[in-house]
Amino acid sequence: VSTGGGDLTDPRGTATRVDGGFLVNGRKPFASQAPVGAALSTMFTYDDPEDGRIVLNMAIPTASEGVTVLDTWDALGMRGTGSHDIELHDVFVADQQVLARRPHGRIDGPLQVILSIAMPPIAAVYLGVAEAARDRAVGLVTGTPRAEETLRQRQIGLMDTRLRVAAWALDGALAT
Repeated sequence: VSTGGGDLTDPRGTATRVDGGFLVNGRKPFASQAPVGAALSTMFTYDDPEDGRIVLNMAIPTASEGVTVLDTWDALGMRGTGSHDIELHDVFVADQQVLARRPHGRIDGPLQVILSIAMPPIAAVYLGVAEAARDRAVGLVTGTPRAEETLRQRQIGLMDTRLRVAAWALDGALAT
């Protein structure tokens, strides 16, 4: 289960140092595969006494005490991702579960690599949903008097243009 998209530079939640690790608290929206995932890959801010505010990348078992999957995801066309919110309340995370640390507000090299791999397939799904919605909208007016209305033709033209630009952007991202 990943909360990377919502936590890149300013994670939603805080870590507090305790003996042997951290207590974490926060709410993580859009946690993909939340109902079925065994481990949560997420980030929390921590005010380090020496380094100042940093971000800790952590692996947390979803069965940990204090982890609750909230039934919040009902996005048309995307229900299968199971991207429900996850709430964490006083969840203990051992030092060994901290996978990385980086300065707050910055995306480091490893995270940039992950994003370059993860974002095109995610964008492709959203583009496909948008294309299907466009096709459905056109199908609803085709053969009706509304199809001849200038406003409808303009709206369809705008949809086509924006979808074409989105497809070009996705093609460009995949070509690099």
